Amino acid sequence: MVDTNIFVSGIISKKGTPAKIIEAILEGILVPVMSEATFAELQEVLHRPRLQIYFQRAGITPEFFYHNFTVTSIKIMGGTENKLILKY
Repeated sequence: MVDTNIFVSGIISKKGTPAKIIEAILEGILVPVMSEATFAELQEVLHRPRLQIYFQRAGITPEFFYHNFTVTSIKIMGGTENKLILKY
């Protein structure tokens, strides 16, 4: 499971474990597993004004960043009777 804070930390600093995790995801080494709630939170967080400078420095948009993670991620959806459904 990947938490939104990992993405934010990896965007802000190009050094450290969060940045390495993002790099591994983008290179296809890791596949993030995220809930529907985490996807929604990530989409909201990526558009916060204080993060835009970091996207500009990286030469990407929040939409590009989000899209790359949605197409490479495994989404965990809440099912009925406390069962989880994986969506690829």
